[in-house]
Amino acid sequence: LHWVIAVNPVTKETVKTITASVINGTYNYNVTGLEPGEYQIVAGTDSDNDGFICDAGEACSGYPTFSNLSNVVVSGDVSGVDFTTGFNISISSSSTGQTDSQPNGYSKYGGKRIQ
Repeated sequence: LHWVIAVNPVTKETVKTITASVINGTYNYNVTGLEPGEYQIVAGTDSDNDGFICDAGEACSGYPTFSNLSNVVVSGDVSGVDFTTGFNISISSSSTGQTDSQPNGYSKYGGKRIQ
């Protein structure tokens, strides 16, 4: 299961969240009800169920890539917003054996991205 999130590119606030399930290796999604404007699209898993996607160890990406998000202009139906997802890997500190547990992904439920 992937969460697909439309994000306000200025405020980084989650505007709309949907889920997408895999069918034959592909996650098809359709975000409806967006007001005309510009959005960034991110998607990922929430394996630890903390309300944030894209934490360490969770699948994550965005359009066209997570490290280089582009705005998608919505003024009607939009297609071709395709991208792949992959997994974030967190390396524990050799001195403490612990990883940073602070969520750093996008909220599934609204609000701003944790940085």
